[in-house]
Amino acid sequence: MEIHLSNTLMNLPRRVDAELRQVLDLWRYKARLIIRSKISLYVAKKFYKSDKIERFSVVEIELRSLCNGTCPFCAAAVQYKSRPDKFMTDDMFRKIINDLSEADYSGRICFYINTEPLLDSRLADFVEYSRRSCPKAALHVMTNGIKLTNELGKRLLKNGLDLLEINNYSQDGLVRGNVKNFMSDVAPLYPGKVRLNMRSLNVVLNNRAGSAPNGRVLKKPLKAFCQRPWDKMMISVDGIVGLCEHDFYFSERMGKVSENRLEDIWNSTEFKKVREHLISGDRTVNSLCSSCDFHGYRRIANPKEAYAGVRSSGKRVLEKILILLDRI
Repeated sequence: MEIHLSNTLMNLPRRVDAELRQVLDLWRYKARLIIRSKISLYVAKKFYKSDKIERFSVVEIELRSLCNGTCPFCAAAVQYKSRPDKFMTDDMFRKIINDLSEADYSGRICFYINTEPLLDSRLADFVEYSRRSCPKAALHVMTNGIKLTNELGKRLLKNGLDLLEINNYSQDGLVRGNVKNFMSDVAPLYPGKVRLNMRSLNVVLNNRAGSAPNGRVLKKPLKAFCQRPWDKMMISVDGIVGLCEHDFYFSERMGKVSENRLEDIWNSTEFKKVREHLISGDRTVNSLCSSCDFHGYRRIANPKEAYAGVRSSGKRVLEKILILLDRI
């Protein structure tokens, strides 16, 4: 006697396994929100003040509002066509760098926010100008590598770039051919200045304040602190300073570079208002923070950045807490 199992029966264990994995992922997600939120409130109370702010340690500059990636977690991906294609003007860029130069800035200058910096042919010239104007700053480019060539990569590094970070997104775990060539031919000539990250194209990250197309939607705002307004300044192609990098549409405007110095914007009433709310875990201060499930801290890429705005004591404790948050 022959027994024919239907496709439904044959696939049942696989389906049950997938559904169980989804349930477990959801429980883990909810547990992480609760744990990280409570820890963030403790850290805020112990280490942060809303009325004593150090200078931002990171400036991210959006040179062009376009991306050539297809990442499903990012609203900038080409399939979503979320924003019109614009370039930052040369004068606007120089104004930003000149402001940093006058302040003897020694933090990090990033030539990206959520879009692709290699789509701007002026990038190498901008890196060179920034290096001359801000010799103490760390210059950083993060790219998906699609437009990377050996010649372009060399030029960026020769012009003074401190870190060329490549996020190689793929579904099969393979490195792009042009990126592989660059890593074998050029990267060894610049030790410590090139970083390759292998990233899954289908990864689900935090919901980026509600703008991530594949992100989860919060039922109510988290009661959690957030470090972003204490360390990062984000500047759009139009010179608008947004609240953070999750403010994809720059809807929460903190100021305009064409009208004020960066230092004045950083210490503006707009930023102060947000900080006063976030330090007590109140994310209802605006629709952006209300929708965001980011736990409140970055990984420690640079210890100096991790401590921006923090009181002088207890830094070792904070570092341990930040590491713990990344492992949860």
